Amino acid sequence: MGASMGMGPMTGLLGVNRQMNEGTTSMSLGFEFGAGPMSLRASYRSDSGASGMKSSKGAGQIAENFSTGMGFKFGSFKLDYAISQPSEQLGMSHRMGLTFEWGATEAEVREAKVDPYSKAMNEKIRLMQPSARPTETNDHEKN
Repeated sequence: MGASMGMGPMTGLLGVNRQMNEGTTSMSLGFEFGAGPMSLRASYRSDSGASGMKSSKGAGQIAENFSTGMGFKFGSFKLDYAISQPSEQLGMSHRMGLTFEWGATEAEVREAKVDPYSKAMNEKIRLMQPSARPTETNDHEKN
């Protein structure tokens, strides 16, 4: 289960994962900062075993639970890269992903959701306001 919240160009993420068979729970906290076509990401995962929190391993555990990455968007393509150290024994883990998005863009979807009837009604209301009406003048009023 998780949640995210946009904070300007940054998005905060919080997640909880419960492994029923292993009796473990992990919580994760992450941030993504987007600047134009590039985004930077960082996250931290905290694990617990069936009997509570795991015993502390010091700096090694912090490195095991930390991951970072970046992404680039080129039109309909996204290229993502992440690096983490899931365990001291296995070393660093590098992950790459390539995504292709097709269909309407977010802006096109938002525009399509606008009811044309609402647009026409808003224009009629605007024209009914005194400031939008054309003024009529008589020839004898000009003198």
